[in-house]
Amino acid sequence: MDDRFECSSDEFNGIRWLQRKVRRKADLLPSEFADLPEWERFKHRVRAELPGRIGIPELPSLRESTVRGSVRVGDGILCERVDVYADDEYSIPAFVFSPAAPGAGACPAILWNPGWPQSKYVTS
Repeated sequence: MDDRFECSSDEFNGIRWLQRKVRRKADLLPSEFADLPEWERFKHRVRAELPGRIGIPELPSLRESTVRGSVRVGDGILCERVDVYADDEYSIPAFVFSPAAPGAGACPAILWNPGWPQSKYVTS
């Protein structure tokens, strides 16, 4: 192959480019706090300012998400394939890992959006 056409995959990867820019900005943020109240004040300020700084759009109210399937993936762990409602024209495909038999109240879970190389509406 012609050397002129060889490049690293990260060189033209828009997500990796954005991640590097975010990492550089994040490195400028404080990482140590004198006490919990100082951390809480910082957290409140960042959460209040961040949407305006990065242009987070107003999203519609959450609606029921569609569970496409589920499978046990370990002792007491359930993986569900879920389409998370985003708006009338789009849902975000994701996997939700959670306890198979959750107790009363809040329980831990992992939401993972692995991404797909094409639109989920393409039937290929």
